[in-house]
Amino acid sequence: MSLTVNLRIYIINYFTSEKLRHLIPNQYLILTAYFPAFVIQISIGMLIPVLPLYIQEIGGGLELIGLGVAAFLIGNTIFDIPAGFLSQKYGYKKLITISILIQIILSILTPFASNFTLFFLLRFVIGCGIAMWSISLLTNISNTVAQNKRGRYLASLGGIHRIGFFIGPLIGGLIGAHISLQAVFIAQAIILMPLFLFITIYFIKSKKENITLPKTIENERILNTIQTNFPRLLRGGTAIIPLQIIRSSREVLIPLSATVIGLSVDQIGFVIAGASLIEMTMFLPIGYVMDTKGRKWTSIPCCILLAIGVSLLPFSDTLLSFTIISMLIGFGNGLGSGALMTLGSDLAPPNQRSSFFGAWIFVGGIGGLSGPIVVGQVANALTLGIASYCIGFIGLLAAGGFYFFVPETLKTKSENNETHSKPN
Repeated sequence: MSLTVNLRIYIINYFTSEKLRHLIPNQYLILTAYFPAFVIQISIGMLIPVLPLYIQEIGGGLELIGLGVAAFLIGNTIFDIPAGFLSQKYGYKKLITISILIQIILSILTPFASNFTLFFLLRFVIGCGIAMWSISLLTNISNTVAQNKRGRYLASLGGIHRIGFFIGPLIGGLIGAHISLQAVFIAQAIILMPLFLFITIYFIKSKKENITLPKTIENERILNTIQTNFPRLLRGGTAIIPLQIIRSSREVLIPLSATVIGLSVDQIGFVIAGASLIEMTMFLPIGYVMDTKGRKWTSIPCCILLAIGVSLLPFSDTLLSFTIISMLIGFGNGLGSGALMTLGSDLAPPNQRSSFFGAWIFVGGIGGLSGPIVVGQVANALTLGIASYCIGFIGLLAAGGFYFFVPETLKTKSENNETHSKPN
């Protein structure tokens, strides 16, 4: 039996264990969505404890640290809408393969960047590649899963992301501390290479197995979708933009706050992994709450606790206090498992999903790319502590946006049956 077949059987057995059996729709999604998401998030998570320090190493100040961390998010955001069009036109298989290949090649090139400008451009293009992956992934799951089950499935995907973010910082922190910061980028590419080979071989063989994805309408236009759904995007943006600001700002605030109190790279990695461990234990109950009580029951507490947590960071002066506050931030973020994807999936018109998701994630991406930049600029002009307070206030704005402007999108079972066909 070949290595590819053995790996395929192992992945299916793991993700269809008793605890996960009712959370994954079919084998195709396991192998082309959940497993790749797991590996990709590990690779992304490896950079969290080292990226701000690496930017400092190549000569970047606080303002460039925020911009350097945001480069990935800027590329991701700008390419979200084109990625929606490409996913719709060329399909999931081609885009996921190209996305992984882009990440491998540019991760190898990044540690050889001789200046900040070249580093920024490489990270920007990697973000474009991730946009192709994320849009195709979300469209695929939304087309497969009924509305009254999406909270659980997408929260499960969020949980898989968090498991990757638990493992990734551990690996990245240890490599950065005991080898070099540059070596983390090379290790990131090495982790993605087997995934690229596996997914390419599987897609080639899946043609023989005649596995296909649900198709969206081919002639829909991106700009028309944005115009038609602008009120939905605007109302959702009042909450999603500030939520993504506070989430992305953690990638700068936590590592920099750790360096202020003298923590090493591997200690930073362990603390971030611990916070991710808290997050990844929550995706099952959070998905259940979203599908039974409503989306706001988890989104609003998520924003409030994130706001409190980042506002407490300036008060940490020891490893213990820093760890406790980071755990609180992790718990708060865990309450929002799948919030962005679930709300977008609920709001998306059935015949415009690919392009709507491109626009929806673009809206969230505006917040995501803004977070590190806001932290860097405020910290450079004032102090890192004041930057933490500013981000905390933005978190409260996110809670208000969910409460006052975003409608509850969970439908009753009877309503769902009227508007969504039963998944395969």
